[in-house]
Amino acid sequence: MSKYFSAQKYRQRAYSVWFKPEDASVLAKSMIYDFGKEPDVLSVLDNGKEWLFSELTRFQPLTGKLLQESGELFVGGAYPLRPPNKNGLSPKGKLYLYLEVHGQLVQVGVPRPSIMRRQTMADDLPVEIREAYYRKGVMDGLVLSDDVIPQPSGRFLPIPIASGWAIINHWAEWLNLTEYEFRGVIDALDLQRDTDGNIYDLRSFLVHVPTGGYDYSESDILFLDKTKHRIIHMKNGDISTMRVLENYVDAIDKYCVHTILGKPDRFDFEPYLAQEKIIS
Repeated sequence: MSKYFSAQKYRQRAYSVWFKPEDASVLAKSMIYDFGKEPDVLSVLDNGKEWLFSELTRFQPLTGKLLQESGELFVGGAYPLRPPNKNGLSPKGKLYLYLEVHGQLVQVGVPRPSIMRRQTMADDLPVEIREAYYRKGVMDGLVLSDDVIPQPSGRFLPIPIASGWAIINHWAEWLNLTEYEFRGVIDALDLQRDTDGNIYDLRSFLVHVPTGGYDYSESDILFLDKTKHRIIHMKNGDISTMRVLENYVDAIDKYCVHTILGKPDRFDFEPYLAQEKIIS
C-alpha cells in the first residue's frame, strides 16, 4: 500500500477546505441546497460524526470507534466550482467529505440525490454491512485517499456505489480466464446471463490490490452474490480459492481497521471463511 496521504497534504493541494457548512462558498451552497444534484456533503458535515457513523458503530464497532475518535470532518474540492452559464442553471463541480485517521485521509462517500431512496446494488448485502457502509440517504462507502482527486473506482475499503461495482464479466477479462474457467464460475454459483450477455448478480464491492494496477497476485477481493445475499472471497486473483465469507461481520470490521491504520502485514481472511471451496 502506498504511503499515507494526510489532511495536511490535502489542504496544501486542494482549492477548497471547509470545516463548517457556513464557511462554504456561495456557489457550493447554491449547487447543493438550491439545485440538489450533487451529494449534500454540507448537511452531513453539519450533522457531525456521531450521526454519520451511528450505524457503522452499531454494526462494525471497531471501524466505527476508529472513525468516531479520529479527526474533524471537512468538505473539500480539488478545483474551483464553475459558475452557471446562465440564470436558472446550477454551478458545476465536485465536493467530497473527508476526515483524517492516524495520519491517513479517508473519504466518506455521501449518496448522490438520484440514488437516495431508490434500490441500489448494496441493498442485497447482508444487513450488517449494508447498514454500516451504505446506510440509505447517509453514507456511500469509504475510500482511502491518495491524492486530492478521488479514486474513480474506490480504494481498499467498501467501494462507493457511485464508483460502480465491477461485474464478474470484467473480472473474467482482467484475470484472463478461459471460457472453460469462466463457465466453471457461472455453473458453481448458478449465475444467469442477462439479455446483453453480462452477469450482474456477482459484483466486487471491496478490492485490495497492494501492488496496484492489474497485478492481482497478492489481492483480496470480496464479491456480493446477489441471488443468495452472501459474500464471497477470492485470494490472489485465483478463482479456485473462492469461498463464502461466513463471519463477514468480524472479518470486514477487522480488515477495515487493519487497512486504515496501514498495518504492514497482510490481513488474513482465512479464519472467517467457509471450509468448502466453491469451485472444486
